[in-house]
Amino acid sequence: MNRITFSIAGGLDSAAISKIRDDAFELLERVGVQVDDDDVRRDLARHDGLRIEGDLVYYSLGLVERFIEDVRRQNTEYMLNVPGREPLVTPPFLCMRVWDERADRARPATVGDLADAARLLDSYGVWGVPPVHPQEVPANLRQVVTAKVSYENSREIGSFVQATTIPEAEILSCMGEAAGRKGPHVCMQIMHSPLKLDVNSMRLLLEMKRTNRTPRGITVGAGAMPLAGAVSPLLMPGFLAQGLAEALAAYGTGKLVNDNVLGYCSIFPGTFDMRYTGLSDAAPEQILYWIAIRQISKEIFGATPGGDFAVTGKVYDAQTGAEKMAAILTAVLSGATTFSNVGMTPTDEVFHFEGAIIDMEILSYAWRTRRGLGWEDTPTADIVREGRAESTFMTHPTTMRFRDEVWQPQLFTRDGLNQWIADGSLSLLSRAWKIAHERIAENGYRPDADVQSELDRLMERARKEL
Repeated sequence: MNRITFSIAGGLDSAAISKIRDDAFELLERVGVQVDDDDVRRDLARHDGLRIEGDLVYYSLGLVERFIEDVRRQNTEYMLNVPGREPLVTPPFLCMRVWDERADRARPATVGDLADAARLLDSYGVWGVPPVHPQEVPANLRQVVTAKVSYENSREIGSFVQATTIPEAEILSCMGEAAGRKGPHVCMQIMHSPLKLDVNSMRLLLEMKRTNRTPRGITVGAGAMPLAGAVSPLLMPGFLAQGLAEALAAYGTGKLVNDNVLGYCSIFPGTFDMRYTGLSDAAPEQILYWIAIRQISKEIFGATPGGDFAVTGKVYDAQTGAEKMAAILTAVLSGATTFSNVGMTPTDEVFHFEGAIIDMEILSYAWRTRRGLGWEDTPTADIVREGRAESTFMTHPTTMRFRDEVWQPQLFTRDGLNQWIADGSLSLLSRAWKIAHERIAENGYRPDADVQSELDRLMERARKEL
């Protein structure tokens, strides 16, 4: 049987994409990127294709095109689609708080919360960054403890943690290698909008190069985040062109300073609410910008960004559900197969255990639309004649395919009102909370003894050196 699939093609034509690309090139060549460090600028001045005037760095067209070729060959951005792993889900980035369902409030995250969150997401095969950042750990050890606990409680969670010194980066790299992770082990975001590089990260890269101490698995670059109307133009093409310029500059400049690091390059479209002067994730405008960025990225870099569970809603309520479903459904229909920030509200703030269950159900719902609808080749007249003869189509052979053709929800139940009342009238959140803790309890993953021993040894090293 054939299938008919459906999709959102996007609104940019080839001329619009070309203009956005050309405008981004012009920003890099004529407007420049701010680098507020004399030492870093002197190091950059050694490279062909760069011009430095005051605190601004200008990039030649040829150099920018070389950056694009490099991105096409190697891009560690974790929000990109990963061929062969569909769908792939990644956690939120180091939420400092978790939602306490019993107390009905957000509270600071603990080491125990991180372990539980890692076990829960591991039960779904989730990969990538640690979902929460334990706040009771001293700041000098927080990144190392976060990585270690992630490695101890999951198979693929714990990459992309942050480092501010060489010893910290070395310990994190060694931990990732000991745990058998592919990395990147350490991530440095070096772009600030509008068009300014983070000098602390740039100095660290330069120090790593000069001391010949660049650990394995260091990635630098930009999930560039132009914020429409706040730190970037409100409208296209300026909004997307600035984001593209920032992503390219962060990716390429970091590798010019230290060619032993990996790079990541992407654009995260930030939409801004003028009334509340803050982010408006999953706003209608952002959803459309995400579709546009998938078009641009596929055309320029040959890769498609995934979808994002990030929303403006604060708790798992009607607003959050509407925003998440709108974002994920349109992402799936416009080609996303990787989905980030599962279980999070609002952006980078709070991890919800029950929310992760709800988000996975939302993804399951949306993913079903990707499969399309079955096309029956048997003559319609025969099917209808046979169904009429039986006074029902429920026993017809074509209906027996319902397990393949009709989505079977695990959380969004379809029981009637009376059945729901008879079963205790449990809310969706209560059922999701129960499922989350069952999955945590059932996940018995632990690293091998030799891996655990090496992680413990590196933890002791961190306590002495950091």
